Amino acid sequence: TLYTFSTENWKRPEQEVRFLFTMMIDYLQKRLPEMVREGLRMRFIGRRGQLGSELNQFCEYIEDSTSKGSRLDLLIALNYGGRAEIVDAARKIVANTKDPEAIDSETIAAHLYAPDVPDPDLIIRTSGEYRISNFLLWQGAYSELCFTSTLWPEFTEDEFQSILDDYSRRQRRYGSITEDDGPE
Repeated sequence: TLYTFSTENWKRPEQEVRFLFTMMIDYLQKRLPEMVREGLRMRFIGRRGQLGSELNQFCEYIEDSTSKGSRLDLLIALNYGGRAEIVDAARKIVANTKDPEAIDSETIAAHLYAPDVPDPDLIIRTSGEYRISNFLLWQGAYSELCFTSTLWPEFTEDEFQSILDDYSRRQRRYGSITEDDGPE
């Protein structure tokens, strides 16, 4: 999942917002043949209703063009916020559930934007910021985190591999402890 535009990014200057959308559209149009060839399936998650018809049509075009991809699902978080996603899930649940006791974590997960996609094992935050910025709040509960000062456009395959190597040495505990963590 690539976090391309947050629900809070609308607070930026209008010219910058237009530039970000134009840059994304140009990049995806240029790379579309390669993505199809490589078997990528792209989906956009977020509050698409606020994007306008032209941008929504473009998102649908990209999704349709890559719909047969089976090697990798790539989610593009566009007008996305983790809190907004949880609020939207809660609204769907309330509209469809009569018994509050029937609501559990699986119910909430089933109503998120991409319920068929597994939770991320690793979240990489570029740009030197040490925060998750409202990104995959529900899904990232047990994700390992990596922070790098590299800006996204300069993020290289070598750095990605180095992060994956570091991740492979981590011991995932999902809230439990290991014998190594216990009291001595």
